[in-house]
Amino acid sequence: MSLREHLKRVVSDLTVALEDLKQNPATQILIDGPPALIYTPDLTPRKAVVTDAVQAQVEKPAAPVIQIRKDLPANMSCQLCPDRIYAVRRYLIRGNLPALVLRYNYPIDERATALPDRSDRSRFPTPEEEELFSRMLGAADLTIEDPYYQEFPACHFDPRSLPEEWNRRTENCLKHLRETVERENIRFLLVTGAAAVLLFGDRAKALAESSKIVDFPVTESLTLPCLVVRSPAALIAMERQRLKAEQALERFSEQAQLYRTLKSKPAEYRSRMEEMVKALPEQAAGAERVIANVKLKSAASIKEKGKGDANEERFRAAGREGDALLWKLLVLRESELRVKKQIVESLKTMKARL
Repeated sequence: MSLREHLKRVVSDLTVALEDLKQNPATQILIDGPPALIYTPDLTPRKAVVTDAVQAQVEKPAAPVIQIRKDLPANMSCQLCPDRIYAVRRYLIRGNLPALVLRYNYPIDERATALPDRSDRSRFPTPEEEELFSRMLGAADLTIEDPYYQEFPACHFDPRSLPEEWNRRTENCLKHLRETVERENIRFLLVTGAAAVLLFGDRAKALAESSKIVDFPVTESLTLPCLVVRSPAALIAMERQRLKAEQALERFSEQAQLYRTLKSKPAEYRSRMEEMVKALPEQAAGAERVIANVKLKSAASIKEKGKGDANEERFRAAGREGDALLWKLLVLRESELRVKKQIVESLKTMKARL
């Protein structure tokens, strides 16, 4: 790594730490200990030649040895990941029931936006996420205080890290997971968001959609039932996408009125939209055409196999933008409702296993 890259990383890490400092006054740092161990590279030249005379001029007393406080939380005193930026302030929040929610509230991808560490005041990085998860727990006759919560991993890292670096940190942080499970007698794991991606990789989304309980090997002799669910942040993103589509629909008064009538009647909503799809012209439906013995497909039929929704594109191809938005909102509402139902059912399953 070049000197420029070293300095760039130091400045980047320092920016995050200083942003965090706004949330954590200096007086609190004196009580709780330093919240951060900022990456500081060794920039000493490998083959520096220093004469005895120069050495005598620059020689300084040795710096005092810094001892790690024994009363620090396990993640702050942990030395397994030397490339961490700093430890999460409150990586473990105790609950009333032997169920542990594993989540990671910080980015594992450079495209994500880093948020300040609010773990000393809340369980999730934003009030919206906290309130949403609390409502879902309420639907399962639980409260936000009932489960345990643990950050996994338990420290902040550079989101620009390579996959193998995240794999190493995940393996290291299993130590803290084992200690929590054994010390608190945890009997069920609920894994969400980035923590699920780090632990289960490409299987995470499929596990969340299936609501299937899997056996998670905590130690060689201990396996716990585990469920993967979508994160509150993912649900909020879905809600925002729906609200954006609802705003766009207001430009079409007839369709907006129909939406207000049907949105609380999902079965009738889908039936009405399917009738409208059947009435679309055949060419807009993506039928294949043959020219010079070559089969051609419409853009709508190509969309069907890739990203996007085929019927939404068919409405647009027919010049019916308002109906395209109606169909889009149907799909968004059904997807949002399905994910919320999966989370609530998973929470109910968790409660029944305790």
